[in-house]
Amino acid sequence: MARRSAPRSRGVAPCAPRAAGPRRPEGAQHPQAKVQRAAEQARQALEKLTAQREADQAVAMYEQQVATLKAQLASAEQALRDAKAGKPTTSASSTRAGAAAGSAELAQPADETVRNTIRAWANLHGHPVADRGVIPQAVLRAWYDVHPDTLAQAG
Repeated sequence: MARRSAPRSRGVAPCAPRAAGPRRPEGAQHPQAKVQRAAEQARQALEKLTAQREADQAVAMYEQQVATLKAQLASAEQALRDAKAGKPTTSASSTRAGAAAGSAELAQPADETVRNTIRAWANLHGHPVADRGVIPQAVLRAWYDVHPDTLAQAG
């Protein structure tokens, strides 16, 4: 059985690779109206996709902010309940000093919602943290420095 080779193109020169850089509006300047319409449709579709991507990124950022604020609100509400019940509360300045000093290892939050909120906050503020597993002590210290009221509920 004889091997067949790939069909050869007839009279078509190979395409040269495009240079990197901004794309020229070749379709809009094409002599055929059909190609011009297709180029315009492609341009509009690209604009629509770009706008949708930007909207999705904004939604994700605001969802992270909402999660952080909900955690702060829940912590403040718990502190208020504790204060009304006469339970001792930790002052913000002593908590911040203890967390910043890093003298003792901070416990991982028991509540998954709090852990996810800390992870979202860390990602939003440029702290390296994995989606699962142990939250690094540096991230916990940074979180408690900014949110000292949540340290009492960490365990």
